[in-house]
Amino acid sequence: MAHDVEKHLEFITPGVYPGEHLSEDEAVAAAFDFELLTAELFARYADVVAKSTGDDMETVSMILVVNGRDGSSLKIEVFNILQPEYMIREIAIALVDHEGRFAATYTYTLNQDGTRVVRRDTPDMTVVSEVVDLARHEEGAQAASDALSNLVDNILFETEMGVNEQPVGIEDISALRTLLSQSTPQQVL
Repeated sequence: MAHDVEKHLEFITPGVYPGEHLSEDEAVAAAFDFELLTAELFARYADVVAKSTGDDMETVSMILVVNGRDGSSLKIEVFNILQPEYMIREIAIALVDHEGRFAATYTYTLNQDGTRVVRRDTPDMTVVSEVVDLARHEEGAQAASDALSNLVDNILFETEMGVNEQPVGIEDISALRTLLSQSTPQQVL
C-alpha cells in the first residue's frame, strides 16, 4: 500500500462493482441504508455541519477525516443538496497523500428517485494534481483550464456510456458505515 490509510479502503476495488447485478429489492435496501447513514451522520455531527442557501437551493455538508501515521489521510465529504424538484445525497472519499495531493476519489451518490446508490471511481488523480500545479503559475492557467476541461469531458463521456457509475449493494454501504465510524469531524470554516 502506498498510503497508510488505504487499508481503510480495502472494500473498494476500482472498476469492480459487486452490486452490478443487484435485484431491485437489494438496490432499494442499499439506498435506504445509505439515506439512513447520511441522516445519522448529520445528527451525530450537527455541530460541524455547514449550511448554505441560495437560488432555491440549500446545501448541508460536513467533512470527516481519517488520518494515517504517514501523513496521508482520507477526507470524506458528506452532503445533501436540496432543491424544490430534487435532492442529491452524496458521500465523497478522497485519498490524500502525505504532501496534501489528492491521489484517488470514490463518490457514492443516491439517485434522484432514491432507489439505488452508485459509486464513481477516480483512482488516478494525477491529472487533477497536475491541474492544480499548473494553475499555481500564471503561465500555466490556460494549460490548467484545458486539462480540467478534458477531465470533465471524460467524466461526462463515461457517465453517458454507463461505465464508472455502477450500483452498490448493502455490503458496500455497511463497509462505508464502518469506515465512517473511524473518522473524526473536521470543523469547516
